[in-house]
Amino acid sequence: MSARFLWLAVAITASNLSHAQVFNLDQAEEKALQQDFLQQTFSYRQQSILAQGEAAAQWSDPTFKVGLANIPMDSLRLNDDPMTQLVLGVSQALPRGDSLSIKRSAAQLKSSQLSEQSELRKLQVRQKVRTLWFDIHYRIRVQQILKHKQQVIRQNLDNMVSGFALGAMQSQDLLEAELELDRIREKIMAHQQKEQALRVQLSRWTGQPADQYLQTALPDWTSATLWQSLNNLTEQQQMLLNHPVIRQIQTEVRYQQNQVELARTAYDPAFRIDISYGHRWSELPNGSDRSDLLSAFVTVDVPLFPEKRQDRQYQAAVYQVSAAQAERDERLRQYQGELSEVLTQLQFIQQRLSLYQDKLLPQAKSRIQASEQAYQANTGVFDRLTQAYTQELNLNLEYQKLRTEQAQLQTRLRFFQGL
Repeated sequence: MSARFLWLAVAITASNLSHAQVFNLDQAEEKALQQDFLQQTFSYRQQSILAQGEAAAQWSDPTFKVGLANIPMDSLRLNDDPMTQLVLGVSQALPRGDSLSIKRSAAQLKSSQLSEQSELRKLQVRQKVRTLWFDIHYRIRVQQILKHKQQVIRQNLDNMVSGFALGAMQSQDLLEAELELDRIREKIMAHQQKEQALRVQLSRWTGQPADQYLQTALPDWTSATLWQSLNNLTEQQQMLLNHPVIRQIQTEVRYQQNQVELARTAYDPAFRIDISYGHRWSELPNGSDRSDLLSAFVTVDVPLFPEKRQDRQYQAAVYQVSAAQAERDERLRQYQGELSEVLTQLQFIQQRLSLYQDKLLPQAKSRIQASEQAYQANTGVFDRLTQAYTQELNLNLEYQKLRTEQAQLQTRLRFFQGL
């Protein structure tokens, strides 16, 4: 009795382990995102830019000075001349206009750009993993179809061998059937080779073993993508405006506008305040100490000739805004064209899939049944039966290829939707 319980426990454990080793698409995406070191790069760069922006938004450090002034050269004594003094001074430069807050805002905008780049990278990683996943699914499904067809032909071959022994079949039919089996075997090996290559590529992204069991069923994204409701150009444009790529370029526009504001501050005067204290050692004729001296100066940097400097810098900043806006409009137009192409292809593929499901595949099966009945009744030739098998096989393979293309198009659509 204990042995039975032991074997039952082992079986349950093995079943749980095999179930735990099943790897689905969502897990693959999460693993790939965890393995993507560029996300850490964006985070570190973001912190660096914020720190630099905070540093740039501070006043410049004050300047201190100390020294001896007006020492007579003939005696080099500190109390001979009434102007000889020990000078202590401090100088502080004031920023131009509102330049410090503008620099802080610029750093925040650059940080936002990195955040949007991080979101874009996540979408790109998901798209890459999904593309590889669906390619692997296609190779696996093709192998399953080929193996099933291989079993059917092998079963018919066994029946043909029995018929050949009874003298009802021809040896040429046997050779053609064996040749067809060899062709299918070669196709299976070719798809296995491509599947393994795709698995290795997927493993590089997920960090998981290439031979891990994959649950490669195609996801049902029909209700999630809602691509049928995106035929309106206004809805497409509104959706694309929220895409990380467009938001990143729009942030670049705001950053360049920020630089225009910074260039305007170059027309503002820059002030510097200097305060110094002078201690004197000489005495008055009556023997009392001379008064110490206090000096204060305000230095103003006034841009009196801005044509060659400030004006050019301002014009350059304005041109950068126009360039960023043009890039945004061009990228939006490009994405809108690609999105329209994806939606159009999805509509046609849906129609083609319906044609396969409703007519082509059922007709191919009916032709196989008719050819088998005719061949068994000695009223049909083996070539006709082979053609029926080949046609049905090719239609099944084309159908699977269409389903994979549909999944790949939905992957591109989800990229545009930010999913």
